Amino acid sequence: GEQRIMQLMESEVRRNEVGCLLIFFFSSRRRHTRLVRDWSSDVCSSDLQAKENPPIIKTEQGSLRGKRVGRANVFLGIPYAKPPLGELRWRPPVDCKPWTGIRDATNYALPATQRIPNPSGMREASEDCLYLNVFTPVKRSTGKPLPVMVYLHGGSNVQGSANMWTSGNEDLFVGQRGNVVLVTLQFRLGVIGFLAHPALTAESSHHSSGNYGFLDMIAGLRWVQKNIKSFGGDPNRVTVFGSSSGSIDTGSLVASPLARGLFHRAIMQSWPMGASKLAVREQNQGIVIAEAAGVSGAEDVAAALRTLPWQDLVRIQNKVANPLLARGFYPTVDGWALLDDPLSTIRAGKHNHVPLLIGAQAQDARGRVKRSIKTKEDFHAAIDKLLRGYVGDTDMDGIIRKLSALYPVDQYKNYFWAMVDLTNDRIHTSSNRRIATAMAENQDEPVYWYIFDHPLTGEYARYGADHPLINTFVFQLIRNRSEEHTSELQSRTNLVCRLLLEKKKQPPPPPPPKIKYQ
Repeated sequence: GEQRIMQLMESEVRRNEVGCLLIFFFSSRRRHTRLVRDWSSDVCSSDLQAKENPPIIKTEQGSLRGKRVGRANVFLGIPYAKPPLGELRWRPPVDCKPWTGIRDATNYALPATQRIPNPSGMREASEDCLYLNVFTPVKRSTGKPLPVMVYLHGGSNVQGSANMWTSGNEDLFVGQRGNVVLVTLQFRLGVIGFLAHPALTAESSHHSSGNYGFLDMIAGLRWVQKNIKSFGGDPNRVTVFGSSSGSIDTGSLVASPLARGLFHRAIMQSWPMGASKLAVREQNQGIVIAEAAGVSGAEDVAAALRTLPWQDLVRIQNKVANPLLARGFYPTVDGWALLDDPLSTIRAGKHNHVPLLIGAQAQDARGRVKRSIKTKEDFHAAIDKLLRGYVGDTDMDGIIRKLSALYPVDQYKNYFWAMVDLTNDRIHTSSNRRIATAMAENQDEPVYWYIFDHPLTGEYARYGADHPLINTFVFQLIRNRSEEHTSELQSRTNLVCRLLLEKKKQPPPPPPPKIKYQ
């Protein structure tokens, strides 16, 4: 997932004081060299001044002292809600209190609760996690307020953090462009963020549970509306974008009445939208977890659950989580934050009508396909396993024959890659097409659908364009100077990011199929 891609990029690129300069790709080596010299000189000459005069911003809660990193002013670990501890566990986020003096905002907050250590190398986590980070360009391309991009990280909503793509690269996203303010948002994860249980539902004034992490995201967007102007951002041009589970969350924001007016554009990268109903989530997730924790017979189950250390709950979560049984940790249709599953809400035209960009990588599903698929029999068995739960008693042999004809192995390297393509179409391509079509048919705002098909080069080319590779381009981490088409690629990546940032309204999509393909 995202952590593996980051590890690959870490091993491919060794960062240093001016290493981020490699993101600027030019056709002329002379031009590149001159820019490196000019930029490094600028960074070195301004380093002392930046330390002596750190940026200070005043928000509704109080003043913040950030730091200068290259071409960006960075404000890290900004609280947007009270720490959700004790009685605030499994309750909607509460606005944090104002502070006096100037608060230091030069260090990231700890990641939200998750398995520690985990494959990405994280060694610490905390239930005190409701913080965000703001990155602004030192030199702006305009004197007007800048568009804002709010990023929701991936990790199946059970792992990851707000700094997973920016740590050590703080100035790349905003420093190169100079025309955008970036916000990365942290929220409650896993069992702490998305537990649905009848006891929690009963104590809620909205008769809701299972959406605490989702409500955190909405609270973060409210903070952006109230404060981003102080950072030079335009509260009327906010784009929410997320990858993997962050894409699911973005889709839920598109459907949520509580998020109305808090953002104006949306980008979904590498996973379609979806949500389970509250009763199903309670039965298959919350009750199972309470029983595994040994508190299902307590007089007050909610109170008993709140006394358990988060580490114990995460261990239980990792044993019982199963998205196919509604045990995954995603937004819940609770009648408050979500009135229906997001796609149904869109088809009814009751969603937040905003421009949408949606897509995935050409081999996004590669990690979900077993390498052991080597023969025709393996291929047919994999198709059966992929679809059996969805087609029931339908003629599976007939379906397999049709799909084998649609994905002939002689057009691929082997059966494995044929299955990757088929699985990718099942999970991503067909779902994204349905979502994009539904959006285009039920709003006037434009809808764009993309497929990103450029893999990394060298030894990593064998992975294809997989999940979620595009973030290495979006967050400006591509630095492989041997790439022949880097300049063109970077231009395309900038276009993707710029597409929904510009104030000028895009032309409406054409008549049926009512979708503008890009």
